[in-house]
Amino acid sequence: MTFSTTTSSTTLNKPVLREGSTGENVKELQELLLPHGVFSCINYDYACVYPGEEVIDGIFGCHTTNAVKLFQSKVFLSEDGIVGD
Repeated sequence: MTFSTTTSSTTLNKPVLREGSTGENVKELQELLLPHGVFSCINYDYACVYPGEEVIDGIFGCHTTNAVKLFQSKVFLSEDGIVGD
């Protein structure tokens, strides 16, 4: 299954992304999510911190899953952690 994004006059087909996905499409997703402040974690002082570009690693792990779910919640989508399904 794929999802389509329309930019200008071009339609781009992207794969469904979920935990365990890797590669350039995941990096693109992470870059799109970063400015929305949905990547957060608790540091050793139990303070919530918002990481920077170090989260753009092309690996759809637990941090990206949580970021996707938070973004989905913010835009009133089902919080399944899956992008494009």
